[in-house]
Amino acid sequence: MVDSVDMIVRVPYLKPGASESDGTPGTQGMGDLGLDVKWRFHEKDKLSVAIKTGGTFPTGDDVLGLGAGRYTWSAYFVSSYALEQWAYHLHLGYLHFNNTANDRVNIWHASAAAERKLTDDLKIVIDTGVYTNADPESNKELVFLVTGLIYSPHPNIDLDLGYKIERSDSLRANVLLSGIALRWKT
Repeated sequence: MVDSVDMIVRVPYLKPGASESDGTPGTQGMGDLGLDVKWRFHEKDKLSVAIKTGGTFPTGDDVLGLGAGRYTWSAYFVSSYALEQWAYHLHLGYLHFNNTANDRVNIWHASAAAERKLTDDLKIVIDTGVYTNADPESNKELVFLVTGLIYSPHPNIDLDLGYKIERSDSLRANVLLSGIALRWKT
C-alpha cells in the first residue's frame, strides 16, 4: 500500500431515537457497511488535496430505517491545510443515494472544518456545512454543525467523540457521534 492512499471501513451502529408518530423508542442496530478509498494526489508543504470515493453495502435493515436497501456510492474532493497548531479542511462531494425509501437519490455536500491541537494527544474540531435534503418533497437544504474531540492515545489510534446539530425548515436533529480510527503501515 502507498502512504498517499487510505482505506476507510465504516461499521455504523444506529440508534435513531423515539418515533415521531407515537413517541415509542426507535429501533437500533447495524447500518449499511461502507468502504471508501482516499487518494492524496497532491501533498506539498502544508497543503494536501485528495479524492475520496466509496460506497455502502445494503447490510442494514432498510425496513427499520437502518439502511438504504441498495448499494450507494459517493465521490468527494478533499483539501487540507495544516499548520503546527491549526488545520483547515474543505469537502465538496456527491452521494448517489440509491434507496428503497423513495428518498432523493442525488445528494450534494459542501463543508468546511477547523481543528485546533490542544495537546500532543488531543484536538478539538468544528465542522459546518450544507447538503441536499433527502426528502424529495423539500427544496430546503440541510445545514449542520459538528463539534468534537479527537484523542490519540497512540500514533495509530484515534478515539472520536462529537455532537451534531442538523436542521432545515421542518427538521431538527441532534446526534451523538463516536468513532475509532486505526492506522497501520505495511
